[in-house]
Amino acid sequence: MTPSHEPAGIIVALGSNVESKWKIGQHVGVINFRNPCGTCAGCQWHSRDYDGRLDARYCENKTMSGITADGGFAQYIVAATYAIVALPEGLELKQAAPLMCAGVKLAFS
Repeated sequence: MTPSHEPAGIIVALGSNVESKWKIGQHVGVINFRNPCGTCAGCQWHSRDYDGRLDARYCENKTMSGITADGGFAQYIVAATYAIVALPEGLELKQAAPLMCAGVKLAFS
C-alpha cells in the first residue's frame, strides 16, 4: 500500500465525466476519507439532510487514504471529485498537504 493521508498536487488529467470547474494545472488537495458506502447510518443521515449528497467523513465503512487504501506518496494518484478541494492561489502545496486531514473540505468548498 502507498502511504500518506494528506496529498496535495496539481491536476494533470481529467476523466470524461468531470465537472467543468476542475481544470488541468489547478492546485488541489485530496481529503483523507473516501468511498462512502451509501447504506450505513452515517451515509443515510447525510444524504437525507444534505440533498442526497454523500460525505465519506460520516460513513461507517469509508476508506482512508494511506491507511486503508493507497495514499498520496506516489508520483500520480487518481481521486474522485467529491474528495478533492481547490486550493487558494498562493498556498504552497507543502503548506496545503497537512490541511487535508479531517474536515478541511468545509473550509475550502
